[in-house]
Amino acid sequence: MATYDELALLASARANKSLKVTIVSNPLVRDALRRIRDKTTDMPTFRAAVYSLTPHLIYAATSNLKEKKAETTTPLATINTYTLLDKIVLIPVLRSGIGMHTPAQVIFPNAPTIFAGMARDEATAIPHWYYDLKDLQYLDQGNNVVFLILDPMLATGGSAQETIKRIKEIYPKGQIKMVCLIAAPEGIKNLNQIHPDVEITTASVDDHLNNHSYIVPGLGDAGDRQFGTT
Repeated sequence: MATYDELALLASARANKSLKVTIVSNPLVRDALRRIRDKTTDMPTFRAAVYSLTPHLIYAATSNLKEKKAETTTPLATINTYTLLDKIVLIPVLRSGIGMHTPAQVIFPNAPTIFAGMARDEATAIPHWYYDLKDLQYLDQGNNVVFLILDPMLATGGSAQETIKRIKEIYPKGQIKMVCLIAAPEGIKNLNQIHPDVEITTASVDDHLNNHSYIVPGLGDAGDRQFGTT
């Protein structure tokens, strides 16, 4: 069994100029990654690590949101402050994205949520819809809407590509951001090529996909490990 190093993976990914991706790395992020990678981590600890890691990624992914000035009165004075102009819509990918959705709701409590339900054919690795994004049609088709796709793993990029394609079909004015815990270089390259306008934010770019399209070193199946169906 091969042995990998988290910091070596980080250095390799940052040196790879063919990857258009934002990698968030600090001691807290790396400690959360350690917990979700460890095959002995129990279900509650795994879910807690996903919860603690997700805000780091969301803050990085949304650092370029548009703002507008707002006058605010403190108990002592008046100050020009800033509030969000962009409107956030959360798109958790079922079922593994549910664990990222809860902390995202804490950050954006008024953001609507549209679920994306896709299942991967284990023989072909091709994703298939079972709960599509039709509820998007009921959103106000205005400007300054930012969709945050929440999915713990970006492997081949198939599910992400289908989700992004569906969003663009229904809501062509929106800006789309992909937020994942770990990603494979193959998935990043595929997404960069097909949807170059979509920003990707992750905590780690892992080494490769194996013959079954699983990320290596990875963390196993994020859905199974969150919901006890391993």
